[in-house]
Amino acid sequence: MSRWRQAAFALVCLAQLAVPASLIAKHEQTRASGSVWRFQTAPVDPADPFRGRYVQLAFAVDREPVPLADATYAWIDHGRRVYAELAAGPDGYARLVRVHERRPAGVEYVDAFVQHMHVEAPRVPGGGEPPAAPPAVVLRMPFDRYYLPEARAPEVEREYWDASRKAQANTWAEVRVRDGHAVLTTLVLDGQPVD
Repeated sequence: MSRWRQAAFALVCLAQLAVPASLIAKHEQTRASGSVWRFQTAPVDPADPFRGRYVQLAFAVDREPVPLADATYAWIDHGRRVYAELAAGPDGYARLVRVHERRPAGVEYVDAFVQHMHVEAPRVPGGGEPPAAPPAVVLRMPFDRYYLPEARAPEVEREYWDASRKAQANTWAEVRVRDGHAVLTTLVLDGQPVD
């Protein structure tokens, strides 16, 4: 084999190793030094089947329409990656305050995906022309699975469903965020972290 082919082969091998290594490094950097945000979980349909060695999570922010940062934008397609600006609510849980099409500067944000556009005309008491509603989207968070050892996952899933159905449940997920990348690190059910 010629030196050129050996060099090309070595470069291809290095490239194939570099991609997964960079993904692992990004994940571990976020886990070690990302900002901590608490996302309140929401009830899950109990008919949703258990899928392998993780607990399927739903979040309150998955159900709330979030206004677009650029109100002149008319439509964003389903499944599109956007950047949701984060703020802490008065209860300490993370809120999504605006959706940006490009990575915003100077604010904490998380990469998210558009579920659908939220189009709702506001009602005006006594009739009249309603003001134009700002465009908003409903998002899907990219961290909806909490992985566990296979033997422990079914028990935790039952605990999660039970805790999520309670009206005043103290159930949430701790998520570390760094440059939009999010890593779910802890699940808390009824105030107790899952170990």
